[in-house]
Amino acid sequence: MTAVEQYPIAEETKAFLAKWGLKKKFVARMSGIPEGVFSKFINNKVALSSKQLERVTTYTSDYVRRNS
Repeated sequence: MTAVEQYPIAEETKAFLAKWGLKKKFVARMSGIPEGVFSKFINNKVALSSKQLERVTTYTSDYVRRNS
């Protein structure tokens, strides 16, 4: 997937960070993604690999499930 194709997921991730008050650095670390790469993903400048994208979406959905 390209950065353009990942745009909706990046926007959902931004909303997740804002809603739960989490820092990019923390979510990047928990997802096993370098902070700089995660920041660029959030700002739609770079696409994540499919494995990285899966780790982010899994972490965010698990976090919401555990804390709702």
